[in-house]
Amino acid sequence: MFTSEWNKHAVRTYKANYFCDPLQHRFNEDIRDITLSHREGVSDDEAAEHIRQHIPQHDVLLAGFPCQPFSLAAFPRKMRWAAPTALPARLRGRYFLMS
Repeated sequence: MFTSEWNKHAVRTYKANYFCDPLQHRFNEDIRDITLSHREGVSDDEAAEHIRQHIPQHDVLLAGFPCQPFSLAAFPRKMRWAAPTALPARLRGRYFLMS
């Protein structure tokens, strides 16, 4: 299992409420470290391979966009959020749900 969450308090709450085997469930803080979207000059193929190396094989992929006006990530960095991009089809699981 793989989880990406900026908010360390949310991660701590999740771990307090659900068993998380550290050998089976990896937590990542910044999804850009996985997608390489913050690096210039990285090709789509290079990014896809990097994602495959870090996100386990899966049948179901769940994802949600941050609620930008309320996102903790936006405020300290004064980020201007770009429109979310679609995950390439070759990286999707059997089912894909966005909430």
